[in-house]
Amino acid sequence: MTKRFAFVGLILFAICTAYVWAQPFVLPPPGTISANDIVFRIERNEGGRVLGKFLVRVDGKWLDAVVMNSGRGGVVPLQNKE
Repeated sequence: MTKRFAFVGLILFAICTAYVWAQPFVLPPPGTISANDIVFRIERNEGGRVLGKFLVRVDGKWLDAVVMNSGRGGVVPLQNKE
């Protein structure tokens, strides 16, 4: 009886493993970058504000990023609360 339960458990485990393995790997849409591909380079510090630029890695090369405001948001300066 114990061998039967072990065999059924092994079969269920194999079926679950095959199901998970067969799930498609979803790639991000083209043009999407991850956190590993974007950095902020600090160039100077002026009066408590950090100034710099964003760099993006494309095909192994670091390029300057230009932020485009499409009217749906974009980068907004923080209001200084001093």
